[in-house]
Amino acid sequence: MIQVHVFPTQPAQQVDFAAQCLCEADQRQLSTLHSESRRNLFLYSRKKLYGVLSHTTGMPASTLSIGLGPHGKPLVENAPGFLDFSISHSKAFLAIAVSKNRRVGIDIEDTARRGPAPTLESVCSESELKQLALLPKVNFLEIWTKKEAFLKLNGVGLAVDPKAVEAKPDGFVSCPSGHTLVHRRARLALFTSNPFYVMSVAYPALRGDRPRIELNEEHCL
Repeated sequence: MIQVHVFPTQPAQQVDFAAQCLCEADQRQLSTLHSESRRNLFLYSRKKLYGVLSHTTGMPASTLSIGLGPHGKPLVENAPGFLDFSISHSKAFLAIAVSKNRRVGIDIEDTARRGPAPTLESVCSESELKQLALLPKVNFLEIWTKKEAFLKLNGVGLAVDPKAVEAKPDGFVSCPSGHTLVHRRARLALFTSNPFYVMSVAYPALRGDRPRIELNEEHCL
């Protein structure tokens, strides 16, 4: 099973979560943030993340130790068994995916975006654009969150050009070119029922494996 939690973000408000509650790695990351709003957003996201991980593992939040894996993906270093999680935030929302039996990647984007709208040409290869042209309607945020969730599953972020990642209409995403990735192909779950955000969750594509995905939204309507 994959549990997905979505929270509204309020980075401008003071967060009742002390820096002393963070593990050492998170305290070091917090020390690099000098903007009050960014510090508040980081503390808020960690408060929610620690709460989710504590509930999932049964460990007190104060005992969690979060570090980075070999590919830069966050992990719980002292988890009692296998545990994987992924975190994403937009201006308005924070999303956390967690699983005790498979790798996960998540990305969330606000539907109310400001500024010039990005184009599919900026993130899709020519062959991918030809496939998308056959579809009646294509939403940029759906394509973007699929690609970003796949890259987060692999722990590489935008170190890999999104154009190298192909998000297919059949619910799969892959990176066929010569990049060193743990998972070259993944399944996707797309969430579009909430009018305020678009979200994708990626997990390894294993034959016959279709995990249950449980969505929990906190005051996101």
